[in-house]
Amino acid sequence: MTVILAGSAVKLHGSLTRFVNQVLYGGWYDFRTVVEQTRYSLTITNQNQETIGAALPQVIGQSMRLEMVSLLLSDRMRFTYEYGRSAQIEMIPDDQWDAFEKLEVLSSKGNDSFLPWSSEFVSDCPFVDFRKGAHPSYLVPMKDKEDHLFGVLFLGEKRDGDPLNEADFDILKVVVHQAQVTLENVKLLDEAQKHAKKMSRLHRQVIRGREEERKRLARDLHDTVIQSLASMNYQIAEIRTHLGGEQDESLVKAQTQIQGLIGVLRRICNDLRPPTLDVLDFYEAIQTKVSEVEENANFKVRVLIEGIEKQEMGEDVKLCIYRLIQESLINVQKHARADHVEVWVKVTSERITVMVTDNGNGFSVPDKLELLVPDQHYGLIGIKEMVEAINGSITITSSPGQGCILAAQVPI
Repeated sequence: MTVILAGSAVKLHGSLTRFVNQVLYGGWYDFRTVVEQTRYSLTITNQNQETIGAALPQVIGQSMRLEMVSLLLSDRMRFTYEYGRSAQIEMIPDDQWDAFEKLEVLSSKGNDSFLPWSSEFVSDCPFVDFRKGAHPSYLVPMKDKEDHLFGVLFLGEKRDGDPLNEADFDILKVVVHQAQVTLENVKLLDEAQKHAKKMSRLHRQVIRGREEERKRLARDLHDTVIQSLASMNYQIAEIRTHLGGEQDESLVKAQTQIQGLIGVLRRICNDLRPPTLDVLDFYEAIQTKVSEVEENANFKVRVLIEGIEKQEMGEDVKLCIYRLIQESLINVQKHARADHVEVWVKVTSERITVMVTDNGNGFSVPDKLELLVPDQHYGLIGIKEMVEAINGSITITSSPGQGCILAAQVPI
């Protein structure tokens, strides 16, 4: 009977304790509730370190009824949740940051995921204290897959005054693991984005350098080779004038060839650096280039340009769109055997959309355009590189006998 009464008393005490917790500290929590709340908070926030860093201490503190929770990351940002307040964000001063290395040393001393608060932390880590008269109850090292410390979670006391128990630690292990995976993924994504931006910037520099080289080469051809040929042509014309009626056939032929070479070189110069881009309106330059291609091609081109007529855009964007249309038409001329081509350009305040459609013989589009090299579709590969270099996108839709649609979008 005594045992039964004792057992009943224990159950009653537990029920009363839970009831007091419910009234005074905001309710009970269990494994599933905390884990789901944490997962939800980590997934609905914008995937960047600052928003996740601010959300994590708050959701742990609120769901597990802790007085305070703080998260310190290796980029010197510290996020602190205090009961009744939203998360606070601060940067650790330079003169205190050496202490993070000491935390890394302390966290490597044992395999325990939860380090009980020690006076050693006070002397070695001046920024650990939450506020006057308060300190964490546990420190939780957060490490990446290579076991490098990238953050430390500081856990305060429970609001009901009870110490953290085994059930709490089981919950926290799962929550901390979720947070570690999320933060590490964000870090990897951030590094990938920085790398992509760097590659795009380098690619732009290459394209700009290539255009500058084209401009220089066009200028040199015009100022040296074309001028020399023009001088030779003039000299031959003078000789023919002095000869009068007695014309040497080889001399006439030489002059004709020189004039032909001058025409070819001028077209090359025009392709290397289109003068229309320097002297004409952007839309007029497109129309002029289309007309030039049409003169030497076996197809007709219909051009439709719509949208904001006076929209400002960078030289990189103008040149990219111009080259895209130029190379697309040349590609049709070389490979498509089309008799009709349509060029559609739409300009908004955010982007330029270009679509070049032909009714030619089409081709099978591989998963990677680089696989078109054996078929000598170098123009398409060059177009793709130009568009992606300025953060644009390109799609090519085609199949044998069904023509081709090249569509590109370029941000302004």
